[in-house]
Amino acid sequence: MIKGFFGVNVAVKDLDAATRRFSDVLGVRPTPMGNEDFAFPNLLGSQFTLGNSIVIRLIASRTADTSIARFLDGRGDGVFLLTVETDDVEKEMHDLSAKGVQLLGNAPIEHWTGKVGFVHPRSLHGVQLELFEPKSGR
Repeated sequence: MIKGFFGVNVAVKDLDAATRRFSDVLGVRPTPMGNEDFAFPNLLGSQFTLGNSIVIRLIASRTADTSIARFLDGRGDGVFLLTVETDDVEKEMHDLSAKGVQLLGNAPIEHWTGKVGFVHPRSLHGVQLELFEPKSGR
């Protein structure tokens, strides 16, 4: 079951400039993110946590072959994906697939923060959706 909205992920070309701007506007200090913080390699970012649970992540690419780099080339800076929290990502992926939703991958990706699965933007009117099941205790 989808439990709620977790956060928004914004693709940016200039991570330093975007981080300064968001920090100034939000009045929140960011947490730097490196390769280990992402399910896919060659990404870096800044995370802003608003309240106890809503997250804004600014994500940049280290290389030209990532989905973030392709997004930036085609669309420029902007909202890349929305993240929702679930208590069972495998079940969510199965249920969505049964409804005809196109997934990016057949199984969730295990990560130190939990598990993630992705819905292809073609299935949600151009919006990519990340299903996030945090590890217990997070």
